[in-house]
Amino acid sequence: MEANFKETGVSKQIIDISQELFQQKGYKAFSYRDLSKLIGIKTSSIHYYFHTKDDLALALVIRYKDAFRKERELIDKKSSDPKSKLKLYFELFIKDFRKNKRICFCSMLASDYSNLPDAVKHEVVNIFRDNIRWISGVLRNGLQKKIFNMSLSPDELAEVIFSSFEGATITSRLAGDESTILNTYAFIQEMIESKNRGFISKYLSLSR
Repeated sequence: MEANFKETGVSKQIIDISQELFQQKGYKAFSYRDLSKLIGIKTSSIHYYFHTKDDLALALVIRYKDAFRKERELIDKKSSDPKSKLKLYFELFIKDFRKNKRICFCSMLASDYSNLPDAVKHEVVNIFRDNIRWISGVLRNGLQKKIFNMSLSPDELAEVIFSSFEGATITSRLAGDESTILNTYAFIQEMIESKNRGFISKYLSLSR
């Protein structure tokens, strides 16, 4: 699905500010009046680009989904090694947290899921599916190359990994520091690099 809107500097600013408000307050807790005050334009100007708030939300979520996809594609271009790909992917979460110091937008969307329009809900599900599918593909490639050895299926472990990072950003945000997400990163790295270290080796271990 594509979000249809006029791409200009103003429409980009509207979406940028909307994402900040979304992450701070949730979908229902901000209005076009809030945007108008922050951007310094009339609400009618916002309606010119996005007729309804639902249209704005859809454009915002699709832009985020596409940006995440481009980040994964860039990782694919940078490396063909499954270990390196996972490391680069994990670093996306850490960089995003250090930049914004707020809950990951994926997590915010999921927590506010019941308040979202149906079309937006569909795209939120796609964001999660796309990321889990990509991680699973990397894990599966690692199995084929005899780099990884897992007791869980690639799909199952991909869900665990993605959920771990989403949850870690929430906890780090509440704590006001990045320690949880860094510890999660270190733990998953240990999983990747472990052969025979107790329960860790049951999930993911290196065979080389």
